Amino acid sequence: MSEIDFEALNNLTTDDVMAPEAFPVGTFNAVITEASKLASSQKGTPCIAFGVEIFEAVDADPEELEAFGDWQGYKFRARATVSPLTFWLTDPITKSLSYLIGKERHGDGFTGFIPEILGKTPDQLRGKKILTLDEEGAIGDCVVSDCIGSELMITIGHEESDNGRTFAVITDVSPKP
Repeated sequence: MSEIDFEALNNLTTDDVMAPEAFPVGTFNAVITEASKLASSQKGTPCIAFGVEIFEAVDADPEELEAFGDWQGYKFRARATVSPLTFWLTDPITKSLSYLIGKERHGDGFTGFIPEILGKTPDQLRGKKILTLDEEGAIGDCVVSDCIGSELMITIGHEESDNGRTFAVITDVSPKP
């Protein structure tokens, strides 16, 4: 970690610091780097959220990527926000978890994000605990933690905040071909 030049910091004004540009839009290959149990800031609704790190551009403007700079390795952290990588835990819990993983009603397979997007097979999933939490709420050895290291394709779009600032958001996920 680099040292902070506090002398230079003492001389900065509000006009010297610019908000960062939003990550460019496009489709990218990414790897899941984290799984977290979080809660929404408004109602406290619990969720399981995944964070990803981008490693390859699939369909993105090369000039925008170059202008953005160090885009390979860019991380989208797990957040309690509306996202295809956030799974809300509401009543009944079995229904809300079915978006993450659920046993098929007819057949021996599974459905949901984990098998359909991450490609986990029935043999990898059968009989395993979906989620384990320790006393501090950290995720232990379970199907959710097994997702870390899995690759997928993500689509990045832009949204504008109330103050006019543009943010990059994950708008879609799909299996990595």
